Amino acid sequence: MKKAVLLIAVVLILSSVPVYSEEAGLEFSVFVPESLYLHGEGTVALTSGFGTSWALADFIEIPIGFDYMKLHGMMVEGVTNGSTAVTASKPWFMSDCFIPYITVKLNLGLGPLTLSAFGGGAAFWNATLTPLRGFIAADLAPSGSVAGLSSLNYKNNFGFGWLTGAEISVEVHPVTIGLFAEYRSLSSALELSADYVSASSTAVSGSGSLSGTDSRLFIRGIAGGIKGSLSF
Repeated sequence: MKKAVLLIAVVLILSSVPVYSEEAGLEFSVFVPESLYLHGEGTVALTSGFGTSWALADFIEIPIGFDYMKLHGMMVEGVTNGSTAVTASKPWFMSDCFIPYITVKLNLGLGPLTLSAFGGGAAFWNATLTPLRGFIAADLAPSGSVAGLSSLNYKNNFGFGWLTGAEISVEVHPVTIGLFAEYRSLSSALELSADYVSASSTAVSGSGSLSGTDSRLFIRGIAGGIKGSLSF
């Protein structure tokens, strides 16, 4: 809650600062979740978004906007199986995810091109959050066994984090077209708990309970895409 209040306060303060110019536009990108390039699980997500930017000078601006993506690649940390920490090697959830953000962007003009670096804070909200029960069970199954969940509970909470990246753009006034790449790291409290049963090829081999009072759901990965904006 404190982070949400701080984010709103920053936006209100910036809205009162005199601006050099403003622009607004759309962006489209692909997001590669950490689960895919580290563990080979999950899928690339298509992202679309809208943003506006306030230029405080030729070399600095404040972009604000939001992205939407359907993400099959949300990992989990902080879950224990009894007294043993569970290491998730697969994505445990998929979601329809909205990501509002506010960043600071530094620009370096090179003739017709502009090189930029940016970084800032972001939040996310899962409009839908769906557990991938098969992947969860696979991470819980002892070697040589299979597992199945008999119960699963969790909370869909608002999340926060940060992003950073770089961009190269060209302007044909009043239109600017840019290519960008960024890294995102966001997380939310999950409060997960579950019960499961495991079995070998011949008989039931055991059962267990998951506890995740301090568990977290996170979005980490790399995005790259194109954006276009109109100055006014």
